[in-house]
Amino acid sequence: MPEESWAKELRELRELAARDPEAALKEFSSLTKQEVRGPVFRAVVDGWAGDKVSGLADYSLTLPPGEDRAYALTNAMFKWCL
Repeated sequence: MPEESWAKELRELRELAARDPEAALKEFSSLTKQEVRGPVFRAVVDGWAGDKVSGLADYSLTLPPGEDRAYALTNAMFKWCL
């Protein structure tokens, strides 16, 4: 996939997460290519709507310990502080 197209897809996913985090999570969950899951997960978390930050915190607690959970929790705490 061309880099420009990939960047556009990630941007669109962040925008979707800002409007509808649950829909963005469904998109993420449907991915089968392991190599894209990390960037897509971070795009969903980064875009997660600030007015729904408690949902991000709740979701992050359902994740197994590791980088994704730490990233989501850190992001939720940062958004809560704003």
